Amino acid sequence: MSYTNPEEVTAGVKLIEVINDGGKDGISVARIKWEQERKSRLAIRWNMSKGQEGKKKAMGMPSIGNNPLWFVLPRYSHADEATIIEIFKKKGLDEPEKYS
Repeated sequence: MSYTNPEEVTAGVKLIEVINDGGKDGISVARIKWEQERKSRLAIRWNMSKGQEGKKKAMGMPSIGNNPLWFVLPRYSHADEATIIEIFKKKGLDEPEKYS
């Protein structure tokens, strides 16, 4: 089973860049922009496939219907974006730790 590529998750937002693609069962992080806002926001989603067996493509979470979505972090945590990116890069991670 394949998972939804984070580059394809654009419902309701403009995708600026995928910071990290966690792969199947991992977590992806992206910078997105809502039309009504001037500044970009940090967003995350779980690419999970657990519980979605039998489907051709896992939607991941969050999603509604057949539309995969991003969970947009509140503005106050947006300042932590550089810290999150730095942690990923320092640890040389291609993906965050997976849920077991």
